[in-house]
Amino acid sequence: MIPLTPILKRLYLQFRISDSAEDEISQKSITPSSKTPENSARESRVDSTTPDTLNQRLTQEISMYGWGKNDYGQLGLGSENMLISCPSPIDANQSVISIASGLRHTVYLTSTRKVYSCGSNEFGQLGQQKSQCRPSLVTGFGAEEIFHVAAGDFFSIAIAESGLLFGWGRSLNGELMCKQDSLHEPKLLDKIMHWSVVQVACGAQHCIALTEEGTILSWGSNTQGQLGLGSSEIEFLEPTIIASLNAFPISQICAGAYHSGVLSPSGTLFTWGKNNWGQLGHGNSDSFQSSPRLVKTLRHQEVVFVAMGEEHSVCRTRNGGVFSWGHGGNGQLGHNSMANVTQPKKIMELMGTTVCQICCGRRHTISLTDKRKLLGFGLNSNNQLGTHNDTSARLPITIPISLTDDRQLSCIAAGGDQSFSGSQNESSCPLSPEYLMSAGFKQPRRYSSKLAAVYNTLENRKLSDSAQRELAAIFSSPASLNASFLGDNHWATNSKNPGLSLSKCSSALVQLFRHSQSRDIIIHSIKNKLIPALPKVPPGNKKIKRLQSTRKSKKIIAKIFLDIETLRIHLTIPIVLHFAKQYKEQFTQDFTGCVVAFARKSNALPENGEKVLKFWLSSLGQLYFSRILNVIKSDIESYLHKTPASDYR
Repeated sequence: MIPLTPILKRLYLQFRISDSAEDEISQKSITPSSKTPENSARESRVDSTTPDTLNQRLTQEISMYGWGKNDYGQLGLGSENMLISCPSPIDANQSVISIASGLRHTVYLTSTRKVYSCGSNEFGQLGQQKSQCRPSLVTGFGAEEIFHVAAGDFFSIAIAESGLLFGWGRSLNGELMCKQDSLHEPKLLDKIMHWSVVQVACGAQHCIALTEEGTILSWGSNTQGQLGLGSSEIEFLEPTIIASLNAFPISQICAGAYHSGVLSPSGTLFTWGKNNWGQLGHGNSDSFQSSPRLVKTLRHQEVVFVAMGEEHSVCRTRNGGVFSWGHGGNGQLGHNSMANVTQPKKIMELMGTTVCQICCGRRHTISLTDKRKLLGFGLNSNNQLGTHNDTSARLPITIPISLTDDRQLSCIAAGGDQSFSGSQNESSCPLSPEYLMSAGFKQPRRYSSKLAAVYNTLENRKLSDSAQRELAAIFSSPASLNASFLGDNHWATNSKNPGLSLSKCSSALVQLFRHSQSRDIIIHSIKNKLIPALPKVPPGNKKIKRLQSTRKSKKIIAKIFLDIETLRIHLTIPIVLHFAKQYKEQFTQDFTGCVVAFARKSNALPENGEKVLKFWLSSLGQLYFSRILNVIKSDIESYLHKTPASDYR
């Protein structure tokens, strides 16, 4: 055999197993799920990302109420009274399903997928030619159906069902990917057209977007590092990938005025941007942080939702608890204090209360409990707490709202110095706790039970075009595949627990690889897109590894190895390759190429990641561990026998 280079020798030696172990593996198999789906394969896109609760939200009529500052008619009540001191109905003729509020304007989305706006229009942020004190229709979307709206200080964004983005309003800092004082009608943001967007969050002068592949993009003002790009440039007119978040699974993105964050399905939160009041939750009040950084104290708190105000942040946990941090000068943290807090701190006054929803205005916070009780705290100078006075609150107080007996509160929203709530007819649509607690966001693509149901009935029939695209997208994206087979213990992901369900993963792959077209799509996607997209140590990695203790190397490694959750993909891929190996003769070249490319990426992990991965591998149990080693060993041997040494040195 030709000499092994260091990059492969260590991997080859580590992954040697006996022939008897290989024989044992070949005799074992996993029985796929026997569940039969109710529907056969659908020609339309298999939606593995949208929860049932989101579909429910988009079809239910909600009566909206608004209160707080209204000097430009931004509450949509038909007047420009300076202040509205208590919750008041908003144009009952419109079946509003969601609201986004900027500094002095508001955007509404109705159940018919129409967009309305009201308030100040000095920069065209209403998408109309003049200011409005009642919700007025915004046109200019063509045949596109809108499913989500968002608002910055002086601009607005809408996401179409197709994943396209439209924007209008002020773009002096590149908020709409151009330099323009005002845009008075929706403009297709063509610079982001080749991505399909599922979520967007707007700060005062910047935006971040989440694509269906799990990629994070940002653009606009970057004066406080709020774009998370690790750059000192003050603005970006092009949507730019936050590379350090590559392979990190994301369930939600969020933005405050000048800070931003992302949340994983397992509750891991990263934040960046302005931090003068500790609003990033890192335990300090450094002026700003230009790259994503872990909020350590929230690890394993099972965070499911995050909201950000002008200079404070709050989050909700899976069991309905609330943490807050950042600027507290107006009581917006709810800790019975005006002090600033630089690390997430639990709101003790809400202990014993299950908070289902929470949102932030500029300097106030609103929450909705499972008992349909509306609570608020923080600044109240413009009656944004709806309490008939202008006294700010340092503790959560009840916001009185008059509803008929057959209606119950179901949603809340806030922005600027405005607050909103919505109610539904519970007799015609019982509101479950799951419905109340669902964020209503579309999620990036991931393998789901719905998708499994489609493939379970296919046998060898041809996949529809939409099913092919869905499958290719999942197995082409590190972030999507990373979030696809989470175990029940994924909330406790750490150096000793990958949070991966091996049984879910294996059962799904047995099902997929029985279908010839599916397995071809999977192996080609993994080789040509997924493995090349894995985070890697840049050129000179040997030097970085030798300098692990130096400050410079730690900064470089931090940019490419963001979090332990990004390592989970290094367990999933070998399991996929194990099942693919059974059909190796059908794509020998692609399969061996996959194994070698993956081995190189895994072998280039920084030392801290390598240690974690080794521990995870050793704790898998004999069956899975042997399967992974068998795949790597045999094909690395084959590659080394056939490849000149000069090709891999």
